[in-house]
Amino acid sequence: MSWSGWESFGGQLTSAPAVSSDASGELNVFWRGTDNNLWHKWYNSPSWYGPENLGGPLNSAPAAVSWGHGRVDVFVQGTDGALWHKWWS
Repeated sequence: MSWSGWESFGGQLTSAPAVSSDASGELNVFWRGTDNNLWHKWYNSPSWYGPENLGGPLNSAPAAVSWGHGRVDVFVQGTDGALWHKWWS
């Protein structure tokens, strides 16, 4: 085995990406875009899907975690300074 070359997903990020993977092996990538919204792209073998706009506005980079099959939680700081939570189940 060896590392592959770089693959561009395009887009304009204004934060570091956050990544999570659930028990099924699906990979989820989240980032804050130039519109300050949360964006999501995911891999479900054999293909990548998205990106999809999950709304906002955000004031921080997202943090993501999965704690079981088919469950992903994302946390961000909103423009009001509060902690906000979004999940997929």
